[in-house]
Amino acid sequence: LNADGTSGFASQRPGWPLPIHDLLVKHHVSAVLHGHDHLYVRTERDGLVYQCVPQPGNPAGNTRSAEQYGYRSGVTYGSPGYLRVHV
Repeated sequence: LNADGTSGFASQRPGWPLPIHDLLVKHHVSAVLHGHDHLYVRTERDGLVYQCVPQPGNPAGNTRSAEQYGYRSGVTYGSPGYLRVHV
């Protein structure tokens, strides 16, 4: 969404059929694992789990907070850490 709440997707991504989240939901994806924010965040939207992977190599844990990264909901823990995923 644009800052004013209007949809800006089509003008920014010409030729894309839907925003990524909508494509994932349409195709029944159950979870998205992503990283780079260096903390553990698990949040869910429309039945889709977004799991941010923590940073195991930072024992100091001096990364920004979930709020500073822009997360507004979900379970959050600071770094370091790791995930064990069973499929």
